[in-house]
Amino acid sequence: MVAKYLGHTKVDETLNTYSHMFHNKLDDLVNTINELNRKNNN
Repeated sequence: MVAKYLGHTKVDETLNTYSHMFHNKLDDLVNTINELNRKNNN
């Protein structure tokens, strides 16, 4: 979604450019998404 918003044609471009800025928050984001998916599947 972020890649599309920024106009990047490939997700890799977004990840390579910005992921280092949010490394500590990445685990939190993944955990939140997994928790939401778990709740929606129950």
